[in-house]
Amino acid sequence: MLSTVLREKLVCECGRTGYLKLREDDRPLSGTWESYSLEGFSGGSLTITSSGNIPGDKLAYLRPLCPQCRQLGKVKYASRT
Repeated sequence: MLSTVLREKLVCECGRTGYLKLREDDRPLSGTWESYSLEGFSGGSLTITSSGNIPGDKLAYLRPLCPQCRQLGKVKYASRT
């Protein structure tokens, strides 16, 4: 599978940084396939295979946990703070 990997910087209120990693299928005429995971934070993962099951707030869905301060709900997108 050919895929594109993108990373969006995340930051916890305590100062720790990490990334939301997106892998997406970029083959022509292929169906929707996206995979989201966290780097630098603990939490879930998300794989999307159709346009009907995309959560509105992917970061909230992944529930990132900061390994430094051990807090949920403190991790935000760095570009949106």
